[in-house]
Amino acid sequence: MKSLNSRAIIFGCLADIAGTVLFSLAFGIMTTIRASLRGVDAEAASRALIDWSSTTHGIAFSLFFGLFFTGVGGYVAARIAKNGTLLNSAFVGSMGIFFGLVFMDVSSIIMTLISLALSIPIALFGGYLYTGSWKLY
Repeated sequence: MKSLNSRAIIFGCLADIAGTVLFSLAFGIMTTIRASLRGVDAEAASRALIDWSSTTHGIAFSLFFGLFFTGVGGYVAARIAKNGTLLNSAFVGSMGIFFGLVFMDVSSIIMTLISLALSIPIALFGGYLYTGSWKLY
């Protein structure tokens, strides 16, 4: 297809994956530091963080920020691909589903289904934000 831009898709996927990984890393480090300042050793803090991440709140938190960075990836893909912006964004969302299935811990089937159902629409929304057609003026 003429409107698929592999460079845009690659950079969109990189923005999605890198944003998710870097945010998760920063959140884990921040949480461990805060726990250490309260007198909890690093090993106990990391165990508590791992336990929290399998709760409903932890899964919802991960889902929210994972989908946020999928939207960022859709935006990046649309920005790089001057033609077929939404098609490239949708492709980033479908790659997000693929990578999500590879690395996903299926501890909550409902959150997994929500993630699978929203990946492409969120990436499309990111691309749609780039197009600027949503502005009211």
